[in-house]
Amino acid sequence: MSKTILHDGLDYILKSEVDKIISDRLSKTAERARAAESRIADLETQLKAGKEKIGQVDTLTAQLHTMSEDLTAARQQYKQHSTISQHGILDSDVRDAILWSFERTMQTRNKKDRQDLESWLTEIKSDPSQAPAVLKPHLIQQAQPAAQPAAQAQPAAQAQPAAQAQPTAQPVPVSNGVQPAAAPAPADFLQRAADPEFYRQNRDQIREAYYAAQGKKPGFRW
Repeated sequence: MSKTILHDGLDYILKSEVDKIISDRLSKTAERARAAESRIADLETQLKAGKEKIGQVDTLTAQLHTMSEDLTAARQQYKQHSTISQHGILDSDVRDAILWSFERTMQTRNKKDRQDLESWLTEIKSDPSQAPAVLKPHLIQQAQPAAQPAAQAQPAAQAQPAAQAQPTAQPVPVSNGVQPAAAPAPADFLQRAADPEFYRQNRDQIREAYYAAQGKKPGFRW
């Protein structure tokens, strides 16, 4: 059976055939639409998973950055402590005082005049008078030679003028169990402690005189 008819010199498709053609095309279009919807759903799922992974990557990146900063700070701290230890300074309180003084000093300088810790520490150790006030006693003490034995130091002490010689304890009569007391140090004894040579020869006596003037018992060794 022919699917077309000839009328007035023109070919016409039968209506039944036209309906079938339209139905076939609609079916193919619907099928493509369903495939597209399925593909869109898959892509949306992948996009959601990708966003979650991106969030995880951002979190890991932030953690890595924090760990990197911590590692840099730890390395810097280790380097500073090693530098201070190489200069023979092992006391943790003195070390903290050095780091605080160093940072404070560098903050007051122009960038071109700033030094690293090694150079700065070497400089103030060679000339303690230029060191921050909080560090001077420690640097001066470290720069002084060890105290001589009593048998060797005695002649030097005797060579001092009478006004500078260490006063000796004068016994007083014992009464009712009261122990004799040492004679007070000369008024200028502590003032003359600024002289390095005098301080070296009389360090223990200066320490005792200082605490006596404060009304305290010796507890901290210079």
